[in-house]
Amino acid sequence: MGILSRNRVTRTLLVVLLLSGLVILIPIPGQAAQGPPRMLSADVPMMELRKGDRSGGALPRSDQPLPDLQGSGASFYVTYVGNWNADARAAFQHAANIWSTRIDATVPMEIVAHWESSPDSFLVRGGPTRVFSNFDGAPVADSWYPVTLANQLANRDLLPDRPDIDIILNSSYSWYLGTDGNVPSNQFDLVTSVLGGLGFGLGEC
Repeated sequence: MGILSRNRVTRTLLVVLLLSGLVILIPIPGQAAQGPPRMLSADVPMMELRKGDRSGGALPRSDQPLPDLQGSGASFYVTYVGNWNADARAAFQHAANIWSTRIDATVPMEIVAHWESSPDSFLVRGGPTRVFSNFDGAPVADSWYPVTLANQLANRDLLPDRPDIDIILNSSYSWYLGTDGNVPSNQFDLVTSVLGGLGFGLGEC
């Protein structure tokens, strides 16, 4: 009798067992049972709001009074890049505070906010810096979650060496930097645009 490969022996045994009417499961050496899905991550493109876009009722109102401007449900740490003046920073922080009172998050979120001049027509671009799947705590396997949500479900920082949200404000526009919602007709409300950009980063599309 010649030397048979393991696969050929397995196929021969399977044929014999089937012909004899027996159904037997035979483990094949060297093939371990498949374990849980491996955690994956990927970069994602930014989303944007452009002149003329309508957000509908999805965003919180920028002029809504806040009882606690420090926030009670989430913590945002913002790094400002570019020539942000004090009023622009205050408007950005006001928008972050609005979101912080409307979500419950135990893992702090890190934001990098860019103030850049661009000839493009976007008002704001934003989004999560990464998406994750198959992490500990993921409700559904093989599904992508923005890092801002994945961190909360995993109850830990899955991306400790990078920020969670990137947001770019186009400084070429004339911005209203107040926080009372009384926006002149010839300006764009910075608070409302930041609310949209942060919403993209939080996965609220």
